[in-house]
Amino acid sequence: MKAPAALLFVLCPLHSAAASETPTSLHLLKSYPDATCLDGSPAAYYLREGSGSNADKWAFSLEGGGECVTQSECDDRKKGNLGSSANYPSTTTLHSTLQTSDASINPNFHDYNQVFVKYCTGDLHMGQQTASSPPTLDGVYFAGHHVVAAVIKDLMASNNLANAAEVVWSGESAGGMGCFNSLDFVADTLADAGSAATVVGVPVGGFYYPNDWPYNGTSAYPAEDYIPWTWDALSVYRDLWDAFVPARCAASLPSHPERCMLASGVAYETLATPVFVVEAQTDKVVMPLHDGLPDVWNDDGHPCYNKKGDTCPAEIQEYMLEWSGHMVDALQAVAGSNRDGVFNPACLLHTEFSDTWPILDGMNYVEALQAWLDSSAEDIAKHVHIDDCGDIFCNPSCATK
Repeated sequence: MKAPAALLFVLCPLHSAAASETPTSLHLLKSYPDATCLDGSPAAYYLREGSGSNADKWAFSLEGGGECVTQSECDDRKKGNLGSSANYPSTTTLHSTLQTSDASINPNFHDYNQVFVKYCTGDLHMGQQTASSPPTLDGVYFAGHHVVAAVIKDLMASNNLANAAEVVWSGESAGGMGCFNSLDFVADTLADAGSAATVVGVPVGGFYYPNDWPYNGTSAYPAEDYIPWTWDALSVYRDLWDAFVPARCAASLPSHPERCMLASGVAYETLATPVFVVEAQTDKVVMPLHDGLPDVWNDDGHPCYNKKGDTCPAEIQEYMLEWSGHMVDALQAVAGSNRDGVFNPACLLHTEFSDTWPILDGMNYVEALQAWLDSSAEDIAKHVHIDDCGDIFCNPSCATK
């Protein structure tokens, strides 16, 4: 069985209602020659300016959409919006629960300055190649980190970002991984510009660990049909993309900077900026794309259809339960930090967190985020939300379709 065309997935958290949305405007980074898409076209972001009492607060989201690591994969991406800005519309609307302008769904962040950073670099927002860099693939530019740097510089110049009171730096899927990777960089860049902003990170579906135990059971995807996240593989990707890694982590791992590309372990331990991690206990995209597990929950008529874990074949249940256990274990450092927050439901999803589900401790993820932002140091432990209901999909609010 061949793995799905997962490198083109763009999965975003959706809110529950189709409300009237205030559009955002496109800003092409034409003045920043290093901030390019895979095809060399200028990278871009969308902006909706804030208002009222929150006009000096900012929420960013880095778009998701997998990665590419071969010539053919990257050439395919260059033909669409995940590799080129050529067809980006001049305006768009934002529908994630954190970025929607609908105050009934997003009461705390709807009137922030909202920035949606488009993903067209195929490198988890980490690449540092330029037009003059030795090419690792023909006609391909991996410049995701340059895009992040350019967005911050552009908004400091045009919209007084350095005067922000608060910056929520988020992202989903590949954007969640990029969010974590660049979080300290963004905080340090603003501080170096004299900013007194409170900066926090909110990676959604972006907190992962190395996986040296892919699924090898019945109908496993062939190794050539998924992208492994072993340390050896990540070393290759780092060289391919010339990937940026956080400075504090790199200083702790001078011989293995690739180990700073995933959030767990030393990358988290050396993180200086507060973070609120939003992550499902089983990930319906990462397990097929990076571990070879067949995504049988999407096959109508299969025993796993509609995400009923207790009806899946025993070997698939066993693998998902083990995967979930590794995720919960990886999050224990965050849970015990006395600084950071976690929202970790026992559901099978990737980034589809919404205002209606999943619910943990009576809150959706944005409500839990706001409670964490409002908390005192003495109350931090109250903002660790990790399901312990005992099974892989046991949160009662998990969607089944």
